[in-house]
Amino acid sequence: MASDLVLNIKGLSVRRGDKLILDRLDLRMNQGETLALKGASGCGKSTLLKACLGGCPWKADQFLFEGVTITPKTLSYIRQRSGYIAQESTLPGHTVQEAMEQPFQFLAYQDKPFPAEELIRRMADFHLSEHLLTSHPSELSGGQRQRFAIIRVLLLSPKLIVADEPTSALDNVSRNAVIEALLNGQRTVISTSHDSHWLDACERVELMMKGKMIREAGYAH
Repeated sequence: MASDLVLNIKGLSVRRGDKLILDRLDLRMNQGETLALKGASGCGKSTLLKACLGGCPWKADQFLFEGVTITPKTLSYIRQRSGYIAQESTLPGHTVQEAMEQPFQFLAYQDKPFPAEELIRRMADFHLSEHLLTSHPSELSGGQRQRFAIIRVLLLSPKLIVADEPTSALDNVSRNAVIEALLNGQRTVISTSHDSHWLDACERVELMMKGKMIREAGYAH
């Protein structure tokens, strides 16, 4: 794994009204590193994921992504190089195929050809039949939607993947396929999860409590 820093954040704080959600938190992630955050509801895990992509107001002593200083004015730099996997994924469009192609119509990806062959290969890896591409997204099961949402992110080849409970709707076979695709050291992944299989596969597991990472876990069940 390369030692180049992807994320280098120091003194990150997030407030919601009078409540301090993240309390001067530091986060460093190398290229290809996989990190999972665990902890009780309300400890700040999801807020940290959002803050990494500028999805909520934050303050920080330093916020670097690939060495570039991230501010509210430079958020496009990290967003164009990142992908977000939500816990409850939605797929826009009249068909799954349209949902897969939609990001490539955005200005940031208009110069990138749609990787149709990769889509079919990823679907096979994730045990998804090709006929599903003509289905309306509402016709899919929760697990199918989650797998397609993950594929949609992978097709964009992001430098950083931010994932909120990415295996929550998956059966064992699908979960193992997703773990193999995301946690193979080829991409940098920061995630939240309660899935012991996902946690075991991550390089680092951090326990969060009251807006802080209080220890790096040698993860124990």
